[in-house]
Amino acid sequence: MVLKNTMDESPSASAGERILTVTDLTRQVKNLLEQHIGVCWVRGEISNLRPAASGHYYFTLKDSGAQLSAVAFRGNAAGFLPVLQEGRQVLAFGEVSVYEARGSYQLIIRHMMDDGVGRIQQEFERLKKKLSSEGLFDASRKKLLPAIPHRIAFLTSPTGAAVQDFISNLTGKGWRGEILVIPALVQGADAPASLMDGLEIARSISGLELLVMGRGGGSLEDLACFNNEPLVRAFAEFPAPTISAVGHEIDFVLTDFAADHRAETPTAAARHILQGFLDFEQRTQSAAARLLHNMEQELRRLSREKQFLHKRLQGLRPQRILENSAQQLDELSTRMQIAFVNQLRSKQHTLQERFLQLSHNSPAGQLPHLEARFQHAHARLSTAVDHILHQARLKSNSLRDRLSSASLPRTLARGFSVVTDPSGKVVTCASALSRGDVLCNRFVDGEITSRVE
Repeated sequence: MVLKNTMDESPSASAGERILTVTDLTRQVKNLLEQHIGVCWVRGEISNLRPAASGHYYFTLKDSGAQLSAVAFRGNAAGFLPVLQEGRQVLAFGEVSVYEARGSYQLIIRHMMDDGVGRIQQEFERLKKKLSSEGLFDASRKKLLPAIPHRIAFLTSPTGAAVQDFISNLTGKGWRGEILVIPALVQGADAPASLMDGLEIARSISGLELLVMGRGGGSLEDLACFNNEPLVRAFAEFPAPTISAVGHEIDFVLTDFAADHRAETPTAAARHILQGFLDFEQRTQSAAARLLHNMEQELRRLSREKQFLHKRLQGLRPQRILENSAQQLDELSTRMQIAFVNQLRSKQHTLQERFLQLSHNSPAGQLPHLEARFQHAHARLSTAVDHILHQARLKSNSLRDRLSSASLPRTLARGFSVVTDPSGKVVTCASALSRGDVLCNRFVDGEITSRVE
């Protein structure tokens, strides 16, 4: 092979050696690949699928270690078009060749069959099913977007075209609010962590009314960071309303399901936000027009009423009306003064009568009469007390005499005696005595002892 001989020769070749052009070298590489590899089967995942207007399909076949450019021309692609989908794991049959214009090798596919769902798509479906079963995507969790938000945060790459499209679509239509761009990676292995950091920044923004997260379009690999489970959970739990605006109109990412609203692109998100502002502005302009129309009508009505009143005023001769009113005022003033004087006199008469009644019933006039009544009552009370005391003394003396006559000494003096046993107990019955009992007999002048025989 020319290629082999050229590579094996020393760099210090003779001046007559043939120098290859880029086209010659590329063509030799192409021939080498086609002759030594030729047709083959290749297993891989379809990525970055790009249908052309001609009907041809350009895409990449890849696995965990490498990727390969591939093309399916229109005549061949028609036979396996249902299998030709982004993220699909396929078995492709074709020949390896070189596209000389770019100097890149590619697989020209003649036939293709499904080899199972691709790794990315398979992981996407698994995680989607898991989070959906937990209720993370339920409609009941969705928050209403503010009709006219004034403070918006856009979590995206600050250098991408998406952020410029988003801002220009909002501000270009007269929207007057605050847009806070939170920078983050939106592609690659570090993108999920970067987006999570951006969510924490957004949480700390005071008065944030709406959070938009997204980027422009890309392949499934480019958008894989928006299928990261911790990111999807954190996005679903964000306190303010959210919009997922990942520019992938055909397929979805998991943040689309977790968001309160899904927009196909950042531009679509801006238009959705702008719609409420435009509707409000239209309603405001319409209300202003109606208000102006009503004001003009009211001014015309007031003008007509003024002209009508002016004509009536001229016909009523205001000078004469003022003179009549002045005369009536004088008359009413005189009547009011007379009524006031009469009322004052009536009040004075009533006051005098009340004063006389008060004088008659005053304590000073009643005191002599009350003092006489007191003296009379005091005399009656003294007499009654003296009578009661006298009766009490008589009764007391009578009771004392009766008590004295019934005493033991007086009874003994009348010839009676008291018989007691040795213990001093009075003996009242003879039947209670026995022979030999000793008795004590008490008389008025002494005691004697006796024995029962």
